[in-house]
Amino acid sequence: MFGVPTETDLDEIVENVVLKKLPSKERPKEEIIEKAYRFGRDSPQRPILIRFKNLSDKERTMELASNLKGKKIYISDDLTIEEQQNRRKTVNAHKAAVVKNIESKMLRQG
Repeated sequence: MFGVPTETDLDEIVENVVLKKLPSKERPKEEIIEKAYRFGRDSPQRPILIRFKNLSDKERTMELASNLKGKKIYISDDLTIEEQQNRRKTVNAHKAAVVKNIESKMLRQG
């Protein structure tokens, strides 16, 4: 999660964004989130890494992340180097297809 001021309480922001604005199910935080912590160097907006207890809750949260459009907070996947490279290749292939007027559609995790 990016764009959250460092002085904001971590538990409060995770509860407000992940559980209220992006509700996956009506369950308490302890059942959905394994751990949440800030990382990186001292800066006004250190990123927050959220570990979910199961993959379905994480995927549901990522699907609903577009609901945050227009807000200063955004959520993205924590990808390995290999996943980043694969995603970059897919995006480039999609852009090339669009330029050539070839119908192309990108799906999450696809």
